[in-house]
Amino acid sequence: MQFPISGCNAMRQGIEALESQFFQDDPMAMSAEEIETLLREALPDADIQIQDLAGDGDHYKATVRSAAFAGKSRVAQHQMVYAALKGRMGGELHALALDTAAK
Repeated sequence: MQFPISGCNAMRQGIEALESQFFQDDPMAMSAEEIETLLREALPDADIQIQDLAGDGDHYKATVRSAAFAGKSRVAQHQMVYAALKGRMGGELHALALDTAAK
């Protein structure tokens, strides 16, 4: 079956519009650099590694080692990390696995 060229062009344009809407990077997503900057502001002595788990800029793992975590429970350490992110968790930052410990 053959389609008229104008129909093919319209279909191609429609597909391109859908791709740009659904498959491009989320403009609201945070970069690994932004996450690290926020964490470093709150925990200047920290050793920080950020890993993009899915390659999509939305699912990260942060490994954070800081003297500020000494004597704190894991829950308290994670709360400190979330506080450093200034409310971005669940919004600009969709998912963040945490590995925290004292230096």
